[in-house]
Amino acid sequence: MANHSKSDLGYAAGIIDGEGCIQIMHSLLRGTVQSWKVYLEINMCSKKVLDKMAGLFGGEVKMYGARPEQHYRQYRWQLYGGAAISAIVAMRPYLIEKKAQAALAIQFYNHQKRCKYYAGHPLSPSILAKREWMRKEMQELKRRDLVPVALAETKCESVGNDEAIVQSN
Repeated sequence: MANHSKSDLGYAAGIIDGEGCIQIMHSLLRGTVQSWKVYLEINMCSKKVLDKMAGLFGGEVKMYGARPEQHYRQYRWQLYGGAAISAIVAMRPYLIEKKAQAALAIQFYNHQKRCKYYAGHPLSPSILAKREWMRKEMQELKRRDLVPVALAETKCESVGNDEAIVQSN
């Protein structure tokens, strides 16, 4: 990975925090072989911003979903696997909103590299279960961020270092 300035990494992390998506994807190849990938994506109207991300980390910027009723074109930038992890690792110190998702993506990728699939030797049920648990945990991290705190009566506990635990009553 190229050396990036702190300002570039902070900018990129801010875009990921606000507009990005970190996922663990699962699919079946040819209906039988299980495929797992870490996935990093941003969808937005600003092609210039996505071109900057592609310039920093690689990947392509593509237009998608252009419909006549839309006022602006939509663009998507994506990275998968090792390229996604390299970008996540570089931005991780600057992430705020998606810091936990980044940590889980890195943990998943490291697990995936330790427990590889070899032709003729499928992954054990325990490895498959761990991967599925991590994928579901990533989905749960995303849901936790969507809780409408303003609608619930809340109480905050200070836990130090400017962090707080918000509890719904």
